[in-house]
Order: sequence, then C-alpha cells, then structure tokens
Amino acid sequence: TLTGLMNASPLREGTVTLARLAAQGDRYELYAVVGKGVTPRTWREIGWRVTAPQYPSLEIVLGEERMAKFIDEFLVSQHYIIAYGDLSKELKELSKLLGIKLHLLT
Repeated sequence: TLTGLMNASPLREGTVTLARLAAQGDRYELYAVVGKGVTPRTWREIGWRVTAPQYPSLEIVLGEERMAKFIDEFLVSQHYIIAYGDLSKELKELSKLLGIKLHLLT
C-alpha cells in the first residue's frame, strides 16, 4: 500500500490571477486572466475513495462571455498558477522585461 502526504488546506476566496507560460514555437508567451475565486461545489477526484480528502481548489468566476473567450483563446493547458489579487500591472511589466507577448483577459 502506498501512502503519502497531501495538502488539503482550504484556499482563500477573492480576486485571483491565473497565469500560464506557454511555448509558441521558439518563443514564450504568457497567458493570464483575472477572476473571482469562490468555494467550489463538492466534487471528487475520479478513482479516489469517498473518504479521501479533496484537493485544495477554488471555482473561478469569470462570467459567461469572459469564460467563453478564455476557453477559446487563453486555455493553453490544464495547469495554471494561481495568485491572490489582480496582478495585471505586474504581469505587464514582467512581460516587457522578458520580451514576451502577454495575453491578458481582465
């Protein structure tokens, strides 16, 4: 039987920024969106026992139009980093410093 550690701490609600650095040919581009993180609906990871703890998670609220745009133009992977607050300004500065294109949905 395999055992291990898992972080099951709740995540804080509020304004969040999701970001993902993606390779586009021989260059990188940064994809980011600002939304509102709320406590998620109850869900279970497929294949886990009912008694297993849930992964820490938030449901990100973007609104219907922004969600459609995110799915069509910004969803480059299932893995995004999440940070608390609106980090649009900081990501704009970072992308300029790194010389990479920023795709920002605010």
